[in-house]
Amino acid sequence: MPTADTNRMLLSFVKETGFAEDPPTPVPTLQNLRYTSESLGQDTDTIESQEIRADRQTSDVIRTRVSASGDTNHELSFGTFDGLFESALLSDSAFSAVVPLLAAGSATFTAAGQTIAATNIDVGAVVGEWIEVDSAVNAANNGFFKISAVASGVLTVSRGDALLIDEGPTAGVNVNQLSSITNGTTKDSYYIEKNYQDLTNTFASLFGMTIDQLSLDIAVGAVVTTAFSWSGSKEVSNAATLGDGSNTVASTTEVMNSVGNVVKLIEGSGAATDICARNVTLQLVNGLRQKDKIGQLGAFEIGDGQINLTGTVQAFFNDVAIMNSYLNFTKSHIVTRFNDSANNSYILDIPTIKYTAGRRVSGGTNQDIIADLTWTAFIDAIEGISIRLVRRPGP
Repeated sequence: MPTADTNRMLLSFVKETGFAEDPPTPVPTLQNLRYTSESLGQDTDTIESQEIRADRQTSDVIRTRVSASGDTNHELSFGTFDGLFESALLSDSAFSAVVPLLAAGSATFTAAGQTIAATNIDVGAVVGEWIEVDSAVNAANNGFFKISAVASGVLTVSRGDALLIDEGPTAGVNVNQLSSITNGTTKDSYYIEKNYQDLTNTFASLFGMTIDQLSLDIAVGAVVTTAFSWSGSKEVSNAATLGDGSNTVASTTEVMNSVGNVVKLIEGSGAATDICARNVTLQLVNGLRQKDKIGQLGAFEIGDGQINLTGTVQAFFNDVAIMNSYLNFTKSHIVTRFNDSANNSYILDIPTIKYTAGRRVSGGTNQDIIADLTWTAFIDAIEGISIRLVRRPGP
């Protein structure tokens, strides 16, 4: 009798059109999911009968509630999890369209004030969004920059790959406002299916699955990992897929690592420059809750919660600025840019944080002194958001 192996289990999913519909309607095309491990399943609450028997035995065990939960763990690769990132942020829209702000036009770059000036460059520009500049003469003026102010014909930028230097007017410059998502209030639910392919007609179906938590871990000597924690309604065993059988294959983009693919790590204390770090983590918790009602087994709805966005930074101690941000309880920010060999990029932008714990200690002989800090994000006063994720496919 064959038994199931992990290497033969296909995990797939699709966004539901109605919460926890069993079966999903209309019959969906499932999306195969790349993963390293998972712990998805049904949770059951029970109580034992309190009837008194003369033989001292329990007369019954009664099921009082079911729900579904678990984690899916992954290695970060471009484009693989974009829809899930949107849902994890409860983004109110999909990744926005790229907005061309200047197409082969004439631009003037000014070091004082960090500005880019061109006719109509402000049309469609949004403070807080990121732009990509190319075809400037000076390399420092090409790359990724964040829009910090918009005026007629002028963009003020910050937190970029480098500081702008004086140049121009230069012809043939391109400036594109990149695609992004931010935290919002739109909640998605998913149907998730496990296909045990080394068994005959054996499937597990999970309904009403919402993303309660998102985590990211960037560590020295490791691949960049991400995980989703799910909260949903129920699990059912099935003898056939509830999809249409023509699953969409998973992406084949390369797995990103902490050495070759993390090309920028900016911390906003002091001069807001690259930091020398050995570990950075992020944990986003949506605080979702399962709602149950009399007469229905499994949640009929998932309630919203308050966003809680926290993380850690372990940096080699070489500058007092980051510790002073903690000691003085001043605002900072964190920006991380990932880039793979096909020149696909993500920018993870946490615009406003405060450090809530910090230490810089000598732990023993022959060790590095590490600034070990914990941070909490909150709403940015100008942008009105707590987190922004930017994506830019390679050329």
